[in-house]
Amino acid sequence: MKRSRDAVAVDDGGEVRGEMDAQGLIEQEKAMRERIQAYVSAQSTGLSKGSAAKAQVCEYLRRYAGPNSAFLTQAERAEGHDKSQVTTLTAILDSYTEYLSAVLASELSPERKAQLDVVSDILEQANLTGEPPHLP
Repeated sequence: MKRSRDAVAVDDGGEVRGEMDAQGLIEQEKAMRERIQAYVSAQSTGLSKGSAAKAQVCEYLRRYAGPNSAFLTQAERAEGHDKSQVTTLTAILDSYTEYLSAVLASELSPERKAQLDVVSDILEQANLTGEPPHLP
């Protein structure tokens, strides 16, 4: 998976998995966390609220983290009673958000990329002419 600021999830084949900026993805994760937390306190209907939360989280991670991501694998393994599943799934979502934040923090800013491109061009010109580079 290759990540960028504009298309957060792009697989190695170049296919866009879920086009959304990272901030939008983080906001969506926070909203999902709130939704699944409500499942723990909701009145029991006889249906597993943990399973419903698990389905939402797994589909979200499949789309944005990718079908082979460790985050999805861990979410699919969440088991136990509703509260246990929701607690595990919330921790996985939090971890994914931390991961996204770390990836974004490690990316070069557009300004820094431009500076590196200029230096690279100057060095390439110097290499072609055989003269030492003349920096502005």
